[in-house]
Amino acid sequence: MKRRPNRFAHEFPSARWMAVLAACIGLLAPAFTRAAQEAGKNPKRDQALALYREHKQLEALPLLEELAAANPSDGQVQEGLGVCLLTHAATVTEPERRRDEVKRSRAALAKAQELGDSAEIVRILLQMLPESGDLPSFSGHMDADSAMREGEAAFARRDFDAAIEAYKRAMLLDATLYEAPLFVGDCYFNKKDFENAESWFAVAVSVNGDKETAYRYWGDALLSEKKVEQAHTKYIEAVIANPYSNATWAGLGHWARAAGRKLTQPSVEPRGKIADGSDSKHVTITIDPAAVAANDGSSAWTMYGITRAAWREKFQKQFPNEKTYRHSLAEESEALGLVVSSAREWKEKNPGTLNPGLAILVELSDRGLLEAYILLSQADQGIAEDYPAYRAGHRAELRQYLTDFVGAEKLEN
Repeated sequence: MKRRPNRFAHEFPSARWMAVLAACIGLLAPAFTRAAQEAGKNPKRDQALALYREHKQLEALPLLEELAAANPSDGQVQEGLGVCLLTHAATVTEPERRRDEVKRSRAALAKAQELGDSAEIVRILLQMLPESGDLPSFSGHMDADSAMREGEAAFARRDFDAAIEAYKRAMLLDATLYEAPLFVGDCYFNKKDFENAESWFAVAVSVNGDKETAYRYWGDALLSEKKVEQAHTKYIEAVIANPYSNATWAGLGHWARAAGRKLTQPSVEPRGKIADGSDSKHVTITIDPAAVAANDGSSAWTMYGITRAAWREKFQKQFPNEKTYRHSLAEESEALGLVVSSAREWKEKNPGTLNPGLAILVELSDRGLLEAYILLSQADQGIAEDYPAYRAGHRAELRQYLTDFVGAEKLEN
């Protein structure tokens, strides 16, 4: 089995740029190494980058601004300046000034990248920060949004008690505001009051159980208390909420490292090729001769291409509200289902000879987890469109698949 990446986007809390920075903390490690190599040559630079590494962005900001002005070609300084300006933007209440700070942040990060800084935090923030500098609102309720921004400013100053009070006030003004209890929990997490943090993450889940962030933060809190298996359940729920996010799989990776396990999942590649033909209704099927000749049931894969080709005609009937064909869960399930049926027949007639990949598919099918496998381990963009509807009625299957088939390999000592 191998870990197959199939993520379609980075996801962080929609409106909280301080949370983006918190999620990127681990991405600063490469900068630590580079800064250490330059240590001693410029004491002020050493001090500024040390504060940046320690996530004391507001203290580091004036030093980094001075350093950037003196030497605009220092990529590490530009990176630190961009991150610290974004933190400072959270403390600015006047919209125009806040927009200018975000623009400055983005310009510094772009300069760092231009100078050869390949740090992940630079790449991610450049993807996420709007060129306009306009940050999204937390709430359509003006007073609730104002309270959230007050909380963000306090959080940036690391005044967690003031931030908690502001976030709680926002929640009273807008009971649907997922970020309010989420950020209260995050404040308690930063105060290392993990029990209170977990309680507030649970409140956020009750507001919206289909968002991943509270589950993931909850897992982090449990892991901080060495409650490894309890954390596992929360990281699993985060993946179920959004399996197409790098962040959720990173959370599950935290559990795997703490549990001494290898984060893997089944990945069975179809034998043969399918390519679009001259028009949208036809495909070209290439059958793998080696699969047909193999004495391990691999000839079952001939059913896969034939079944999928037929779906160019079937799609419109199955999805009358969609104008153009896409690869769907229904198509993949039917194609793999017929492969499994053929493989099962081979297995019954030829015990002990079935190809290992086909054996995995047969087991998944026998346990009712084939669709969960497709959606979590084999999904492309088309199949992913069917995920919300499947999740609504099949959380148990998704949970079972993630529990039994992902991260199941124990690392050797």
